[in-house]
Amino acid sequence: MAYDHVGLSRWISSELEKRPRTSLALLAREASVDRHTIDKAIRLTGKRSFRQLQSEILRTKAVELITNSANLSIKEISYLLGYRSSRAFSRFIRQGYNRTPSELRKEMRNKAGYEGFSHEITTAITCETSHSVTTEQ
Repeated sequence: MAYDHVGLSRWISSELEKRPRTSLALLAREASVDRHTIDKAIRLTGKRSFRQLQSEILRTKAVELITNSANLSIKEISYLLGYRSSRAFSRFIRQGYNRTPSELRKEMRNKAGYEGFSHEITTAITCETSHSVTTEQ
């Protein structure tokens, strides 16, 4: 059976934006397709795996929360993103940005000044990470 890989990939990205911790198996059931079909659609349209896409979206959401929610602790942010421990969350962030969440927050504050966080800085770090993900492959 032929699938619209572009449409399926867009739907998966959209679902992951809403629910970044959703499993591949659950999304496959919801789309009534095999999980390999989803992974293939993502690879064909974005040159990455489901897990890489999911991690990229989760890291982007994490950076948004770290930079735009100064009133939330790192532990609270890790919980909001579905982590059971702040150590696992910190490890996840460190893998993508080579900084701990606290270091990332401090760096963003220093770059943006104490008036608030700048969207440009969030975009720059997101682009920096996206570039490192694509060049590693």
